[in-house]
Parts: sequence; C-alpha cells; structure tokens
Amino acid sequence: MVIFPITKSKKVINMAQQKRKRASVKENPFVGQHRYTLYKQAIGQFNRAIEYGFYLEAITICESMISDRLESRCTELNKPQGFQTLGRLIKTLKGIETDKILRNTILEDLDTWRLNRNTALHEIVKFEKGDFPNWENKVETSKKYAEEGMIIFRKIDSRISKVRRENA
Repeated sequence: MVIFPITKSKKVINMAQQKRKRASVKENPFVGQHRYTLYKQAIGQFNRAIEYGFYLEAITICESMISDRLESRCTELNKPQGFQTLGRLIKTLKGIETDKILRNTILEDLDTWRLNRNTALHEIVKFEKGDFPNWENKVETSKKYAEEGMIIFRKIDSRISKVRRENA
C-alpha cells in the first residue's frame, strides 16, 4: 500500500475559470503535426483502455477528441470557443453549424452520447431507489458507451474533413 504524506495544500487553480485559447496552426505551423501526434497517442491509449477494461478512461479520451474537433469547427465558423464543455459546444453549434449531416450528428448522436457519458462517469456507484444494479452491468454499459464514443468521434472527424475538402 502506498501512503501519501500530508502536505500543506497549495492554492488549486480553477482551469474552468481560465480563459484558455486553443492552439492554432495559423499562429504556429508546428501545431498541426503536434495535434496529429497527440491524436495518434490518444487513439492508442483508447485501444489499450478498452483492451484492459478501463472504459471510463476510454470515454474521457473520446470526449477530449470530440471536443477538440468541435472547438476547431466553431473556429472555422467564425465563433471560436477556446476550451469548452461538450454541452456548451453542442449548444453553440446548434446555432451556427451549416452542414446538415454534421449538425444532425452533433444534435442527435453526440448529444445522446453526452448524456450516456454523464451517466457512466458520474453515476458509477449511484443507483435509483428500488434499483440494485451490479458492478458487471455498469462496467459493460461503460464499455458500450466508450465504443459508441469512438464511433461518433470518427463520424464527426471524417465529416469535418470532408466539409473542409469541399470548401477548399
């Protein structure tokens, strides 16, 4: 067993309150290659998480990649968002997305997945009155949501790429 020493806590920075700006290839030509490398590593980690049963980790990796794609899309549509929650990005894109296929994917598939993701991540030990779910069912459901997240990420990513090619 590892015992962590008790130390005086330092002030915790609330990153949500920081106005952080997304890195842009327009400002630094190395951003695109670095982002590609991070995606490659994230997808590898996602695959390992699925293989070893770390489904909650896999879900969070999907969320990060999806959010990054949506933040990029908002910037393309002249409404840069910086770092935002998935819910806020969906709400923003609801009002500005011009591609019907992408809009439907975001408003239907992604928003449903977002709610399921919330259940998986925030209710792993919670259950409703009269319900007695077992751990194995919760884990299996989390696996399903992780796999659905990757499908939705690939769908969004490929559609954004296609729209970019069409508009180039």
